[in-house]
Amino acid sequence: MAERGKYWLLEGVGRCGKTTVAPLLVKYLNDCGRIAEETREPGGVESSEDLRSLIFELKETKSANADNLAALFMASRYFLLKKLIVPKLEAGIDVVAGRGYPSTKVYQGLDGANFETMDLMTNVVMKDVWPDAIFFMDISAKTAYGRRPVGAEDDPFDKLGLRHFKRVVASYRDLYKFEESKTNFWYRIDAEPPLDQVMGQVKSVVNGILDI
Repeated sequence: MAERGKYWLLEGVGRCGKTTVAPLLVKYLNDCGRIAEETREPGGVESSEDLRSLIFELKETKSANADNLAALFMASRYFLLKKLIVPKLEAGIDVVAGRGYPSTKVYQGLDGANFETMDLMTNVVMKDVWPDAIFFMDISAKTAYGRRPVGAEDDPFDKLGLRHFKRVVASYRDLYKFEESKTNFWYRIDAEPPLDQVMGQVKSVVNGILDI
């Protein structure tokens, strides 16, 4: 029977480096002799992708409140876990994902969703599939906002401006403190330095978990 794979989660405000680090983490894990794959959330499997489309349509048309959207995100996560992540882990494959339940707590929380309700839903959905490591990519709002590419004015998240980035960063830092106090799988990564230094921090955490 194959050793159970590891579930690695990258979290943080938009443009903190999750999309850049994820494939590098997959490559490092494979170089270490493991089998690793990347997925995205929300999405990853057909049912989750359908919910992803619905979520963004409801948000765009303001047809659902923050609690409704939080529940839909959790439902999408449930399908992704059951149909893709758990089977991969049980087959001995590591899974790297950008975003997970912390994103729902932060973004829907800022929109007014009830934190206690989200916490209860998280416990039901995640159950025995908690990440082996959550890399909290901690970065200043100014740095993240400054990484906007040309044409970013078309991105609905970027349209919200620097003030919103500051709120998201503050919420992530608060959540990190809350989660770190009751779990042992949150790791703060200073995402301000150059990429090689960021990856050095990530690799150090991985090496500790894998004992290599």
